Order: sequence, then structure tokens, then C-alpha cells
Amino acid sequence: MEEIKPILTNFLSSLKAEILDYFNHSYSYLKDLISYKNIDLNKKTSDESKKSMKNTSKDITKAIKTGLNTIGVSMDKISDEQKKFEENFKIEQFPDYNTFFEQNLTIYVNKILFEILVKYLIDFDRKQIENLNLFNLIPQSFIQKLNNFKENNITTPHIKEVFQTSKIYDYIDYTNFHLIIEKVGEVGSVEKSKEQKQESDILKQLQFAKRDSIETLKTPKKEIIKEEPSLRRRITEITPNNQIIDLQSINLDKEPKLTYLDYFGNFPSIHPEIINKIKIEIMNFLNSRVVNPDFLDLENLFYYVSILKMLNIEFPFTSIEILKIIKKYINGKMFSASREAKPDPVNIFFGLIIFSELNLLNNPDIIDLLAIEMFLESELRNFTPEKLSLNFYTLFSLRLLEKSGTIIMNKRDLLNPILNLNLHNLEEYKPSFDIYHQLTLIKLIDKRINLQPFKSRYNNELKNLIKSNGSINDIITDSAKVLLIYDLLELKEQESEFCSQLLDFITNSTNFFSLEEINKDFNWRTDKLGYKVELRMLFWALLAISQYGSLLS
Repeated sequence: MEEIKPILTNFLSSLKAEILDYFNHSYSYLKDLISYKNIDLNKKTSDESKKSMKNTSKDITKAIKTGLNTIGVSMDKISDEQKKFEENFKIEQFPDYNTFFEQNLTIYVNKILFEILVKYLIDFDRKQIENLNLFNLIPQSFIQKLNNFKENNITTPHIKEVFQTSKIYDYIDYTNFHLIIEKVGEVGSVEKSKEQKQESDILKQLQFAKRDSIETLKTPKKEIIKEEPSLRRRITEITPNNQIIDLQSINLDKEPKLTYLDYFGNFPSIHPEIINKIKIEIMNFLNSRVVNPDFLDLENLFYYVSILKMLNIEFPFTSIEILKIIKKYINGKMFSASREAKPDPVNIFFGLIIFSELNLLNNPDIIDLLAIEMFLESELRNFTPEKLSLNFYTLFSLRLLEKSGTIIMNKRDLLNPILNLNLHNLEEYKPSFDIYHQLTLIKLIDKRINLQPFKSRYNNELKNLIKSNGSINDIITDSAKVLLIYDLLELKEQESEFCSQLLDFITNSTNFFSLEEINKDFNWRTDKLGYKVELRMLFWALLAISQYGSLLS
């Protein structure tokens, strides 16, 4: 401990202003979360019964746990610190809840906030700082100042090890940010208190929400599989005049290439530098589930959970909360629009994605995978290729079941009808919508197909749709889907200027979950359809920009 005292003292003095700013912003963030729980921090404790005070204090600490967990602090760590201070406080000692927060709850919050800084300095955890930056909880240039301090002071692995093994967090004065010298013991040792024992978590978060399995996917997707020599196959297409046109040969790769379609059900986080290109009021997005919980039908919950994964934010749900929501949309252990409605492919798709993200797919007490599989396969018996959207949800759901280990019917017979479908014959042809679904259906049926024949067919048509503001139909979702089409067609580099215009529109045209126009009748905060539209736009925008890191840099 003695050898890092000078370093720690220098850190506390040289970056005191930035650290204070970071702490104050974090307190405001946590108080905002508490207020969204309809808790008045200024309410006097003397006006409430002991039972009411206890319940309110639990709600406050629960909101704090959610906030810290959202930043990236593990639920076990939060509960550990919470347990320590709960043993020694009596809420009736405080005149109001705000005093309770500022004089008591900050005791354990401070340690957690400061530990985030230390972990960054010793390269133990960078993700939490990046999350703080996303939430605008740290001053501008603070990360650069931390990097400069680290470069000049944390110079050896030994110093990092001492920081990691020394229990320094009880020996900081978090009011004025200096080291409490008299508490520091001999070299490498610190007095131990009774409060340092490990306790179990009093409210386990969804343990399956951890992201260890996708650490390698945190940077934007790059092609990692070299194109192998391909097999050649001839296909034909029937035109409106019933003439048979010989299409270009389709390439069948021996090893299928990964696409963003493989992410559904296990979305990787997007690199923070990519996320920073898009304007998102993250606090408003996170708290939207609290403001209007009834807005979370299966579709909206799918968007919400998937966005959390892409933003690398842990789920702010307990297991009880998530199951309470989902059980409203299960009928006979299959997903549906409501408990009374019949199962349908659309809601099955949303439900399976959610369950896949939460590792609940193999829970027979909630859903029946065999029944779902049989239902979906029955939907394909009278296959109509023109029903592109419905087929998308049906085949994608079967793909998800297949990934979970379920044996699925052979879908190869469905390929030619989709390949030969002339989209211009559809009653209401919408290029960005219909081309997207046709290409994704082909990939869902046979992921080896590299879609080479469709490049020339659709490239010029899509490029002619772009407006002067760089959008498709002035709609973010349409623009994002066209970008994903170009990703599937492997035209990103060839048509980089066109793609850059679409990216500029998506990243600059709106501020997601902003409160600026909240007084309008149709808005995300008070209108369920408005909320669905806002979630849908953000989901597709994030998914699209995640595939275009090189053009955004």
C-alpha cells in the first residue's frame, strides 16, 4: 500500500475537479431513476409509518442497483456493498429521503464509482468507463486525462497488481477526495473490517444476461472467412410474359459467411465509437419501460432487449419482472398477441428472440419448443412466396429453433419459389421492404448463397430511390434496411458514396428518445404506437450502422 500511496494521492489531487464532476453527475443520474419510480426524495420520513419507510427505502436502493448495473457494475458487486451498509442504518434517523440518499446511500455508491476509475487505470475493465461516457456521466476529455495519468504513473505490472490487491476504497475521503493516511496500514496491508465479508445477492439479476460469450464480437463485424472456390448452379426466372430468363450463376460457398442475420437472438455489442455517431437520449430510453410499462408488448420488448444488447447495457429487469411481462403473451406455451389470441409467427419470432437473449429457450415450464416447431411447419404447408413478411417471421423462427438444437424440416423446396419471385408483380411493391425480405429469406433457407445474381438487378433500382436529404422515403427504417441489403449483397465498398449518404441521414436526422417534441399527440412517451415507432427506428438504425464501421470512422 505504501508504494501506491503517492500515486493515489497524486491522482486524487490532480483530477479532483473531474472526479467530483463525475460523482455529482452519477448522483443526479441515480436520483432521476429514483424519481421515475414515483418516489419523492423530499418527503419527510416522520410522515410515514415504519413499514412504508422500509418499502420506500427498498424501492430507492432497487433503483440505484438498476442504475449501477446499467453502467456495467455486476449485480453481485452492488449487492455486496449494499449488504454492508444496510446492516448499520435506520432510515428513521434521517429527516427525509434525500438526506437518506446523500448521507447514507452514497457511502456504498462512492466506493463503486471510484473502483470503476481504478479498474480503468489498471486496465482491468474498460467497458464501465465507456458506458459512463455513453451516459454523459463523465466530463469531456476525462478519458484522455485518465489515459495520460495511466501512461505517466501506472508504469509496471507490479503497480497494477498492488492496486488490484490493495483494499483502498475504504481509505478515501470521498467529500474532498484525499487519502485518509491514518487508516493506511503497513506496506501491502490494510485493516480489515467486519463489513468486508461476502454475502449472497438479495435480488439476483438475470444471470444469463452476462456478455462473456460475445466479448470477441464487441468491435464492428469484419469479414473473417476467406471466399472459397464455389460450386456453380443454374437457375431460371419466369417473367410476366412467361418467358424463361437464364439468371447468372449463383455461388454456393462451401463455408457459409457470417452476416448480421446470425446476430438475432444473440446481438453483440456495438463499439462505443460507432454508437457515438448516433444521437440517443439513453436515460430516456432506459426509463421508458418504467414510465409506461404497459407499452411493452412482445414486439416492443424485442426491440428494447435487442437495443440494450447492442448498446452493451445489462438488462434492468429482475427475473420476476421479465416473466410477468412475457406471460401476458403466451397461450398454450406458445407466443401470441395475448393470452386469449391464437399463436402466430410474428409474435413467436419476437418471443423466441427475447428468450434466446435471456437463455430461456430450453425452459419447458414456460414454452413448448416442439409445439412451436409443429405450428410453424404447418404454416409452411401451403407456402405462398408472395407473403414475404409472414414467411420472414416463420422461417426466422425455425432458424432460431434450429440453433437451439431442434431438428427442423428441410426447407430447400422453398428456395426456388423465392428465387424466382418477381417482386414487381406484387400488388403493393415497396422496394426497400420487399427486396430486404426476399434476400433475407434466401439467406435463411440457404446461408451459403452469396446473392451475386441480385447485385445488378437491385443496385440501380435502390440507388434511384435516394432523396436529396440522403434518405429512402424520408424514413430511417427504410434507409437502414437498404444499408442492410447492401451489406448482404456485399456492395458496401463498391457503392460507398451511396451508403455514406444513407448513414449521414440516419446518424444526423433525429435525436432518439428526445423530449423536445414530447408535447405532440403522437410521441414515444404517451402513445404506444409512437413508442413502437421510436424503438423500431432505433433498432434498425443501430443494426445498420453496426455493419458500417469503416464508413463511419
